[in-house]
Amino acid sequence: MEFDSEGAAKTYYDEYCRHLGFSSKVGQRSRSKTDGTIVAREFVCGRDGVKRSANSCDAMLRIELKGDKWVVTKFVEQKHSAMSPP
Repeated sequence: MEFDSEGAAKTYYDEYCRHLGFSSKVGQRSRSKTDGTIVAREFVCGRDGVKRSANSCDAMLRIELKGDKWVVTKFVEQKHSAMSPP
């Protein structure tokens, strides 16, 4: 899957998360060593980094800039947990 912009990818992932009943936040980024521009970005579960418990999750979407498109290079699906709606 690919997107025209980083923002379009975030909007898509936010909608995916909302549909499954959890929130997302911006995670790590990678910059070009040449000019410092962002070349990769992760969007993660809003509970990422929270003390591990039944309510934590590892869901994430990683995109990388390939030419003029942002391409999904990693996707971790939200597992059913205590966070999932009934």
